[in-house]
Amino acid sequence: MLKTLRKKNAVVLLATQSMADVKESPIASAILQSTATKIYLPNSEAGNEGMRQFYEYAGLNSREIELLQSATPKRDYYIVQRLGRRMISFRLGPVALAFLAVSGQKDRARIDVLAEQLGPAWISAWMQERKVDKGWIDYYEGVTNHAIQMAG
Repeated sequence: MLKTLRKKNAVVLLATQSMADVKESPIASAILQSTATKIYLPNSEAGNEGMRQFYEYAGLNSREIELLQSATPKRDYYIVQRLGRRMISFRLGPVALAFLAVSGQKDRARIDVLAEQLGPAWISAWMQERKVDKGWIDYYEGVTNHAIQMAG
């Protein structure tokens, strides 16, 4: 199916939290060969025997596996394409990370509670809980208050 979709110039997105999902799939070779762009996330376990074998099977060399081991989660991504390979880094600051790096159910539920209790003020409360520097919180509140005054 992947080969057919590729011929039709379709886009297929595959994301997994477990390399074993791909490795144990009967179509693993088709997935790896037919995927034009692969994005590898940091993995401190990449050098362990089982993981190393998968990464090597996927076409990564020892240096690339070391890069994955030392990369910073939620910041670094290793991109593999036909035209080249490169580690990219999103050097996001504490404010961006307070929102973009949130993916757990517990955090999402907490945001829902804050939003329900505080309305738009949930954003400041969330930044406080995420230990964002008070200067950024004050800046956000100042910009928000200014926008409200200009709109009103």
